[in-house]
Amino acid sequence: DAVEAEKQRLASTWVQPGKLQPGEDEAIVGQKLSREYTLADLLRRPNVPYRELMKLSLAECTKIVKMFRRINACVKAFWDECEDILERMCRGESGSFGPGGAIEFDGTDVWLPNGMGLHYPGLHMKYNQNGQRSGFRYLSDGKEKNIYGGLFTENLVQALAGVVIRDQMLDIHDYYQTVKLKKGERLKIATMTHDEVVSVVPERLAAKCEQANLKIMRTAPWWAPTCPISAESAGSAVNYSV
Repeated sequence: DAVEAEKQRLASTWVQPGKLQPGEDEAIVGQKLSREYTLADLLRRPNVPYRELMKLSLAECTKIVKMFRRINACVKAFWDECEDILERMCRGESGSFGPGGAIEFDGTDVWLPNGMGLHYPGLHMKYNQNGQRSGFRYLSDGKEKNIYGGLFTENLVQALAGVVIRDQMLDIHDYYQTVKLKKGERLKIATMTHDEVVSVVPERLAAKCEQANLKIMRTAPWWAPTCPISAESAGSAVNYSV
């Protein structure tokens, strides 16, 4: 429990360069920070041991967390909503939330707009020594894991992003089926990574297919018509590398 609680603290504590003592970031992290990071982000760096990281001005970090929550009140409100949904799931309730109720929950399962689900077997509330709710736990590979409103939000966002890109790939595939090709030409999706789609297209059709892909990938999903979906292109080339 203590380890999981510390992981949660590291993931939710933000370090803002301008709020640190002069030279503190370089002394501990090894370089001057140019943007905000969570403590968990910094700890992933191979040259930043936990003991050294804990020397950062955590009081200032806590103030930054509170500032973020105050400025981004809507984000904080959704975290709270997700906490409430987790509690309702623990009670075995069912319901829906999100745009037009597009996301449904039933017991320990959450159902996405495309019918896929997020599953939290054995989900239950945990309490501190004073009998107050201190979080939620569920089973994963036979081990209990913690979950809370912020982490539940992250799970939802990543899952919904996957729904969006998969539907876009299906639409792109359907469009490719309508394109007339010459003998020997190939037109298909070759690979994808998270929110990126890479296609193999005839060179003569590169510009046309690029614009078609962008149009599809800039279209909001049916279940969230006001969602600000956008895309950009890296252009075309005779080979692909990362």
